[in-house]
Amino acid sequence: MKKTLILILIVASSATMSFVTKNDGLEGRTGSPGETTCATGGCHTGNPVNDPSGSIIINAPTMTGWQYQPGVTYPIEVTIARSSNQKFGFGFEALQSTGANGGTLVITNGTETQLKNALVSGNNRTNVVHRSNGGLGGGSKTFAFNWTAPVSPSGNITFYAAGNAANGLNNTSGDFIFTTSQVITPASGVSVEEIPALSEVIILNNPVSESLEIMFENAEPLSLTFTIYSLNGSEMAKYSDVIFASGNNKFKTELNDHISSGIYFLNITDGTRSVTKKLSVIR
Repeated sequence: MKKTLILILIVASSATMSFVTKNDGLEGRTGSPGETTCATGGCHTGNPVNDPSGSIIINAPTMTGWQYQPGVTYPIEVTIARSSNQKFGFGFEALQSTGANGGTLVITNGTETQLKNALVSGNNRTNVVHRSNGGLGGGSKTFAFNWTAPVSPSGNITFYAAGNAANGLNNTSGDFIFTTSQVITPASGVSVEEIPALSEVIILNNPVSESLEIMFENAEPLSLTFTIYSLNGSEMAKYSDVIFASGNNKFKTELNDHISSGIYFLNITDGTRSVTKKLSVIR
């Protein structure tokens, strides 16, 4: 009888541990267009969405007036609160009006958060979601990560977030789901501040195939950084601090293999000012 009891306890303990390891956040549950939430998706039921007993808030501490500057990285915070809960989860997306990713999401705390992808209406959407036990907190939890704006203004972008205030009972009922969204716009008057000493920037053989060659004239010595961005603001290649004497110059480099056919942006900067050109690639 004692041996049988011990065996049952071990099995029960293992089952509980197995459930906890599967408690990472799910992608595609932010409530954005084309998506459900964990409440409507059947994961966490029993209470109305956005019950007044709790809340979810998106904050961007360094973004003024919910207006973004192209290519700038902003810290983002998502806070879920409900006074009687001790465990929280969330999902977050940044989407253009087309439903595609707007900008780039970057993990800053790998213990609490992670990136996952959800294919929705033909768009491979990047989500920031919680890790198992990454949302422990007393009455509220703030998840932090970074968002980098597209290098070229992409119109309005909407942040979507859904949060879960869990009761900790390791089942799908009794939890509280909250949703919110925030529209951000390009900063008023956004324009590329050109480098006065740099003129006649030409991408030779555009669209390019294997080699990128840029011709320009600079009226003074310059140290320039060349960066290639995808349309959603992801950095594809970077060539830093290339020094040029004054006069007519060329910059030539082989394109990385992972840069496939498509449209990109080439940003040239001296560290404080920049010029951006559209780059076409055919591989």
